[in-house]
Amino acid sequence: MLARFTLVIVMNSVPDDEFGESSQPETVEATTPTKYRVQGKCLVVRNGAVMPQFCIKTNVAVSPTEMETRHLTWIPTESSWFLLLGNLPFLAAYFMSKESVTITFGLSDRARHDLRNLRFAAMGASALTVISFLAFAIAPSPISYGMAIALFIGAAVFWAKAVELVQIKKHLGGEFWIVGCSKPFLSRIVDSQPFTFGFDQIQGGPLVSECPD
Repeated sequence: MLARFTLVIVMNSVPDDEFGESSQPETVEATTPTKYRVQGKCLVVRNGAVMPQFCIKTNVAVSPTEMETRHLTWIPTESSWFLLLGNLPFLAAYFMSKESVTITFGLSDRARHDLRNLRFAAMGASALTVISFLAFAIAPSPISYGMAIALFIGAAVFWAKAVELVQIKKHLGGEFWIVGCSKPFLSRIVDSQPFTFGFDQIQGGPLVSECPD
């Protein structure tokens, strides 16, 4: 009896490591899929995505204070047709179909400078548009009318680029296809995620290589 009691004490006092086992349970770190990836010329993001600290336009490193958070809104193209029915039907379709995403990205001093230049160009084109329409009203002619229309389109293009640095091209299943990032920045994202599966692969769907229309 004494020998058996001594054997039990010895066995209980031996550390688990002596038998190649750990006394603590192993912990497995859960990995979550990234909230952004590249598809063709598009940056595909989910809501709340935070980009690396590089400018989306110039691809240079930026400081934390140069990171900007933007709220982008997308509506289906079909919703624009409700404008033909008036403002109220369009507003109803807009609020019923719109999808929003919040994204944080870097913007360097050079990119901000270019953005300011775009805004100045847009304001200049707008002023020239007003002058051209006034000239057409005073002395109507095909030349003054064509010039006013051309300046109006140019001002609209400048304002579109000056107001929105990036635009949403498509929304599907909680993902937003964004255009407007530079090719070097997109290449940096691809290089930093060489073995990352896209959202479509995670969900079991096909993963195409080009930005969808």
